[in-house]
Amino acid sequence: MIFTENTDNHHFSTFLTCVLSLLISFCTNCVCPAQTESLKVELLWQEPATAVYGGQQIEQLAFEGCSYGFSSLSVPTFSQSVEVCCGNITFEAYLDSIVAVECSEHEAGLLSGIDCSQFVLNTAIATSRDNSRLVFSVLPFRKVDSGFEKLVSCSIVYSVDYSKVGTEKSGYSFARQSVLAAGEWFK
Repeated sequence: MIFTENTDNHHFSTFLTCVLSLLISFCTNCVCPAQTESLKVELLWQEPATAVYGGQQIEQLAFEGCSYGFSSLSVPTFSQSVEVCCGNITFEAYLDSIVAVECSEHEAGLLSGIDCSQFVLNTAIATSRDNSRLVFSVLPFRKVDSGFEKLVSCSIVYSVDYSKVGTEKSGYSFARQSVLAAGEWFK
């Protein structure tokens, strides 16, 4: 294939741009614009079951894949995490496309400690060695006038902003010049 001088320069310029972009990406760990993504959640509810903790029987509400917190062993939560390239980010998250059904009277009796009028979404960044994850936890019950509703499905919409990557600072400020720089020294 025969190239003219302009074509060669264009290909070289494109190649150089690609190499520089890759180099910058590796040096800063990730260079990405703010991204908005959605995580589909579907809870497959099961009948309440009895579990034994420390010799005590506890009736638990349950759905497939649920987990239980230390504050209440009868109330399940939904938890899931997604990998992010680094822990030095900012993010926002909210629940969208919510589908809920009314709890039975028996299920409502097991939820006496819940006083939330909305489904609660808790978020955190978990970092282990070089692996960072956004962690989402949803309390899938809300109090309504007629009793309680349980979450059947929703989307967790989250927006991750990587623009702060590499700008992490320590909490310390240091003097620009040492107080020992001037003065007389003695042996």
